[in-house]
Amino acid sequence: MSFVPALIRQKRLAILGQCSFQTNSISRAESHASFWNPDAHQLLDELPQRDVKSVTALICQFAKQNRHAEAIACFTRMHLFDIKPNEYTLATVIHSSAALKDLRLGKQIQSYAVKAGLCSNVFPGSAILDLYVKLGSFDAILRAFEDINHPNVFSYASLIRGYTKEGRLDEAGDVFRSMPERNVVCWNTMISGCSQSGRNEEAVNLFNEMFREGVNLPSVDA
Repeated sequence: MSFVPALIRQKRLAILGQCSFQTNSISRAESHASFWNPDAHQLLDELPQRDVKSVTALICQFAKQNRHAEAIACFTRMHLFDIKPNEYTLATVIHSSAALKDLRLGKQIQSYAVKAGLCSNVFPGSAILDLYVKLGSFDAILRAFEDINHPNVFSYASLIRGYTKEGRLDEAGDVFRSMPERNVVCWNTMISGCSQSGRNEEAVNLFNEMFREGVNLPSVDA
């Protein structure tokens, strides 16, 4: 583990405390070698222009490369520069929390989003929903969905996945049919849920219906 002088560490913990992170959450994150990651810190420190857009772009790059611990490290360090995260920053680090299977850390970031007035925004809101689908309870899934002001197709897809995960296929189907629009993600989520629950005929029927409706499938490079 990297060495952090006591005074600097104390200052960082104080800043994190203002962002509603609890000491036990910090300890959990440190177990992923994340909060004091020297590589992530150096890259952030060397940014030619440090603002919410540039820092969020760096966090997103770490997340895309599955370097989620480093994404969390940048998120915590950005407060040292008095940079407030926006909805895209929060959505990314909540997804990283889910990837790290750290529900407690995700909840702490959710608390920050609530205090910042961003929890109902579709981007962090959908990330919170996805977090609970992967790691939380069904009641938390429903609450997270209800908190989103204007859910998009990905929000609905996560809710459907939450229902199918609980074996509640009929309710998942009701959500699916009530959607204002459906993309291939929603269709695949529903088809997969039916297949995994042994309702193969329904899965085949949905698959055929998807093709009849002309749903665009992602292209596969040869």
